[in-house]
Amino acid sequence: MKHITYNLEITGIVQGVGFRPFLYNLARNLDLRGVILNRGNAGVSLTLQGNKSCL
Repeated sequence: MKHITYNLEITGIVQGVGFRPFLYNLARNLDLRGVILNRGNAGVSLTLQGNKSCL
């Protein structure tokens, strides 16, 4: 299966609500790899890589 990569910027109330741990667990369950970074008040940056069917 072909792997693809997505780079996302997510804004809104994403800090202090468990958003990063939620994404981490979701990515593990879907066998995805990537990085998520806090961007201060601007939200988070997210890079995900995996099978197209899982993304």
